[in-house]
Amino acid sequence: MARKCGAKNRQGGECGQAAGWGTDHPGFGRCKMHGGSAPNGRKAAQREQAELAVVTYGLAREVDPHTALLEELYRTAGHVAWLGEQVAALEHDKLHSPVGEALHPRREPSVWIRLYQEERTQLARVAKTCVDVGIEERRVKIAEEQGALFAQVIRGILDDLGVADRPEVPDVIRRHLTLVSSAA
Repeated sequence: MARKCGAKNRQGGECGQAAGWGTDHPGFGRCKMHGGSAPNGRKAAQREQAELAVVTYGLAREVDPHTALLEELYRTAGHVAWLGEQVAALEHDKLHSPVGEALHPRREPSVWIRLYQEERTQLARVAKTCVDVGIEERRVKIAEEQGALFAQVIRGILDDLGVADRPEVPDVIRRHLTLVSSAA
């Protein structure tokens, strides 16, 4: 369903024009008859478009806090990379937008630049939190525990087969583990 302007018309009803009709931001914000071409109308439409492009929603699920932090770190890093590409693709004259009144105009960074800066700040906060709670140390500990369990399984299999004491066993295990780790 096409998005509508949403502004109230003179008859008290809702404007039937498409969102952004007659502006440089079709599909987003108000139409040209309801302020869509004004600086604040453009700014609102840019923000709406950027938020729609960046924000994705999912269904609720159970997750432990460490995994949630790590996922947020990866997700935010992805947002920063994507927004960086958007900013890099901006034409020079689109890096800043005029705002303010006609008598006192000023230029502000584009909505893309502001979102990029916000996400970079978020990435730094999440990364610091991950460091503070010891995410990396926890990952190392889990890997060590998994390695110990793996060694225990191999030892048990070799004992059950009655070959654990054969002299060639350590070389065979080392060769196969090396093959697995190089494939990964």
